[in-house]
Amino acid sequence: MSRSIKKLIVQQLNEIILDYVEVDSFDTIEELKRSNEKYLIIFSSYPVGYENQRVPVVRLNSVFRTEELTSKIRISFVEDAILEKKCILRVTRLDASKGYLQETQRMIQQEITIGQLNPSFRKAWIQRERQASNVFENGISIPHIVDDSGHKRILLTIGIFNEDTFYQNRKVRLVFLIGIPKKLEPVLSKTLSEVYDLIFSISRHSGLYNNLLNYKQTQPFSQIAEGI
Repeated sequence: MSRSIKKLIVQQLNEIILDYVEVDSFDTIEELKRSNEKYLIIFSSYPVGYENQRVPVVRLNSVFRTEELTSKIRISFVEDAILEKKCILRVTRLDASKGYLQETQRMIQQEITIGQLNPSFRKAWIQRERQASNVFENGISIPHIVDDSGHKRILLTIGIFNEDTFYQNRKVRLVFLIGIPKKLEPVLSKTLSEVYDLIFSISRHSGLYNNLLNYKQTQPFSQIAEGI
């Protein structure tokens, strides 16, 4: 990798992440595999068989496509938070024939049953739905409630309807249920921001959106970035 390309990558990443970024360069995949460093993202001009599937490998020319690069970095941030237990992720399938309210309530009840949420969360969600809709553009709903269970993590449960359903005359296809700790420490506040940023990317990027609709439980979350 030339110095000019390396400099360009650093500049782009610094603008996207708003932080200082270090870049390592390798001539061969063997050199990369020998490194003990933890990487956020890997750029390559040819296919790379990297063992850690949770680290996205992207085309070098992606550095010129800011929106695509931003989306992949946001996915990498959330996946890293999942690995570090700062974020708990679950993906579940929803039945459109049962409607938005019933299926979202089922999602919440599942989390209550396994101890991730308290019953008070469901009550708070019902109250919020009465006051204002959580449904936004592009068929995305984001029910987000303060969670008093005491768990120190961001809970993200994604519900995927098998087809469009409608609530208050608005289409719903994806539900992002977010449990926010009552005591939000700085590290979790950062994770929460990363989760919201990712949802924003999914809403705007049809490739991410469609990949999420076809999500496979057996593969890492980064699968939603494939082909974009």
